[in-house]
Amino acid sequence: MARALGVGRRTNLPLWGNPPAPLAAKDMTMSNINQLEQTLITLAEGCLLYVQQYHAARKLGTATANQEEHFQENHIALTALVQVAHVRDSGLSEDARRKLLDFEETETLLLRSLADTN
Repeated sequence: MARALGVGRRTNLPLWGNPPAPLAAKDMTMSNINQLEQTLITLAEGCLLYVQQYHAARKLGTATANQEEHFQENHIALTALVQVAHVRDSGLSEDARRKLLDFEETETLLLRSLADTN
C-alpha cells in the first residue's frame, strides 16, 4: 500500500497514461478544509485516478498485469483512506467528508461497470 500512496516515489502520478487534472486542485475552493484533510483528499484522488485509468484500459481491452496490480493496490489504499469519512466524530470537516465519500461513490460506479463486463 505504501507504493500505492506514493511513498518513496517522487510523484503520485499513474505509471501509465496522462491523468486528468486533479479535482482537489481545480475544484476545491472550500475554506473549511485544513491541510491534513487536503492531504487525505489528494492521496485518495491519486488512487482514484489509477482506478479510472485501469477502468479505461479494461474497457479498451488493453489492461496489463502491471496495471491490474496497481489497480488492486490503489483500490485498497482508496478504501482505507475513505474509511475515515465513515467514522463518527473523526474530526473531518463536512466538506472533506463529502469529498472522500464522492470519491468512494465514483469508484463504486467504476467497479460495478467492470463487473458488468465480465
